[in-house]
Amino acid sequence: MRWLVAAVVALVTAGGIVAVLSSGSSTMTVQGSVVVAVSGATLPGVPCTAPSASGRTASIWSADGTRVASAAVPPTGYAVDRWGTRTPFADACRFDLLFTDVPADDSVYRAGLGGSLADAQRFSRDQLATTGASITYGR
Repeated sequence: MRWLVAAVVALVTAGGIVAVLSSGSSTMTVQGSVVVAVSGATLPGVPCTAPSASGRTASIWSADGTRVASAAVPPTGYAVDRWGTRTPFADACRFDLLFTDVPADDSVYRAGLGGSLADAQRFSRDQLATTGASITYGR
């Protein structure tokens, strides 16, 4: 009788584990940034704003064009010398982002500002998982 109860418990437990593993897809957390060209005599590292990005939403879309993640662009970023066009001054404002629970089912994704795929940039799943999504505007 004991072995029968143990066998039933083991079978139910194994079935539950298989159901949990097969019912959910894997997800990833993606670090990202939005870099926007700015003008002015700001030194790198100084807080900055870029009206074209500040307060907007950045999105990641799956291969079929479905929005799978979004993150609010913070109101303030920090100045960076991205292209070396005004050294020693900054030529861009960088905003750091964090996308959570991004489905890891596709091999290709797109990321961009707002709700349009028109100017979204292409990334592989490996790029998103290892280097993140760096979205650049204005250059």
